[in-house]
Amino acid sequence: MTRLSHLENKFVCIGIIFHKVPSAPFNDEIAYVLFKTLMAIKSTYSVLYRDTLTFDFKEERENPDKVHKTACSEAANVISRMATFDRKAKSNLYKVYEEIEDIVKSNHFFPEINDEVTAEFGDIIKVIHLQKSDVCEDICPIVIIGETSAGKSTFVNLLLGVELLPQSPLTCTSPICRICNGDNKRIILADSEGIQQNLNLTNTEGVEEIRILLKDYICATKAGEKYKAVDICWPIPCLQNKIMIVDTPGISPDNDILATRLFEYLPSALAFIYIINPTNAGGVQSDRLQRILDEQERRKCIGVKSVFDPRRAIFVCNKWDQMHEDEEKVFHHIKGQLSKKWTNFDSSKMYKISAWEEMQRSKNDQPISDTFKALLRGIDQMIPACLQEKIFRHVSWQRYFLERLHFKLAARIINARRTEDEKRMMAKQVMKRIQKVRENNTAVQSKLKSVAIEQCLKSSEQLYHYLHLPETRIKLCSWTEDDLPEKDDIDKIEKELMCLVEECIAGQIKTWLQETSYGGLPKFME
Repeated sequence: MTRLSHLENKFVCIGIIFHKVPSAPFNDEIAYVLFKTLMAIKSTYSVLYRDTLTFDFKEERENPDKVHKTACSEAANVISRMATFDRKAKSNLYKVYEEIEDIVKSNHFFPEINDEVTAEFGDIIKVIHLQKSDVCEDICPIVIIGETSAGKSTFVNLLLGVELLPQSPLTCTSPICRICNGDNKRIILADSEGIQQNLNLTNTEGVEEIRILLKDYICATKAGEKYKAVDICWPIPCLQNKIMIVDTPGISPDNDILATRLFEYLPSALAFIYIINPTNAGGVQSDRLQRILDEQERRKCIGVKSVFDPRRAIFVCNKWDQMHEDEEKVFHHIKGQLSKKWTNFDSSKMYKISAWEEMQRSKNDQPISDTFKALLRGIDQMIPACLQEKIFRHVSWQRYFLERLHFKLAARIINARRTEDEKRMMAKQVMKRIQKVRENNTAVQSKLKSVAIEQCLKSSEQLYHYLHLPETRIKLCSWTEDDLPEKDDIDKIEKELMCLVEECIAGQIKTWLQETSYGGLPKFME
């Protein structure tokens, strides 16, 4: 028996149990809402186990009739499968929300239950509409982030299968560049105030003409810096189904505007690909990675629900064709840096390629290289997990709401069968419990505050002692020439050095938290 059929039987049994309650004094409204609730709960399991988990990329990848020879065609194949998977799951999620909305809007949804639901969930119709809007969000961004001059634009062109973005080593992307598929060629500029400007195109321009035109708007020039985003609409078959490639500027630790722009897309990204330049003193500009994580933590602290999961990241060491010595040493060095700087770093999601060489192979209709094939396979395997994260988030809300509704209905059925004396007795017991909670509330709060202060002082003393240990001081004061910032401006050097020192101290505090089980916090919470 499959897991789904087992769940179906479980809910059928629940329905039978309630149906067979002998002459239960509850009306048709409760019976109707209960039945619709059970059916909606069953639908949530269908979304999880029937539709998502049976979509198998591996089966399609191993089919010899579907093998693609060139890098560009294989990249297009991967991107297309992402969108198909995402669209199917969203459709089923939306149907469940419609089932829930039908229950709540039904004439059978009597006022008492509506009041209880409103007290727990707020304006439930408004909440459902917001959830449906989130599900219907069509744009599926694949975010490309990286270090300065790491070859992001070349890598994007490789995924697109067309050399659309400028690739000059003297320039780099300044605004966020968003690329989507469309029959009509368009370029739309958006400045920092959101004012849009459409560039007049005749729809006959070729790739080379557009690439030259784009240099004035997406490169780090005075003209390019005034724009927040550049939208490029171009006939690119692999970007069908609302897939959008987002090529971002090289994020820096002191640029809050770029960090804000980046996080407009990062939480909802299907994939997050970080491009590393290994030729730049061993690669990994850790301050840029730290900036992303810091912004992530800041958003969590202010209560932003939609945040980025660091496990989605794929790291690509580009320009590997320029590595002629100590390749393995450099690769392991980069891997070590990432393991220290990136939360939940997975070394299996780190790859080394040459986007430029892959483009040349594709132009000559040569087979895809093993290194790029491994990268595409990594994206291929990661996408289902990224998509299912959103699915699970919505299904969790749906199931929680429906199970709470089911609980309320079941309680009403049980209470409806009680005698008047039993109801009076139960009411007295409930009032006694409420009174006891009120009496204990003040005492518990006072005790909890006292214990919390004591624990904070204890943890502070332990941390102070740890930071002053000789071995910790050595770690804090050990720097190499490679760690020093490469700046000409003394103010910028001072600012970056302060960031490095703060990052080093934060790293030692993180180590202490891990070694002490977060300063004894779990034990305190018990």
